[in-house]
Amino acid sequence: MFKNDLIDKKINALLDFAGDSFDETKDEDMLFYHELRDFAEKHGGLLYFFNDETYLIINFIGEKNFLLIPVEYSL
Repeated sequence: MFKNDLIDKKINALLDFAGDSFDETKDEDMLFYHELRDFAEKHGGLLYFFNDETYLIINFIGEKNFLLIPVEYSL
């Protein structure tokens, strides 16, 4: 998994929270990753759409953990 920036770290936190993971060798997983990342980038790295749910993911300065909050959002 890509772990180069804050959005990737938040995606990894969301996957860990959901007990899921991406297989970089599967095209469908990589496509889903890019869709998830694109949505996050369009929403300032705060909102993530995963498994038909939208999450607000916040990080606090100096903390390793993230706060994941399910939110109401309509596309």
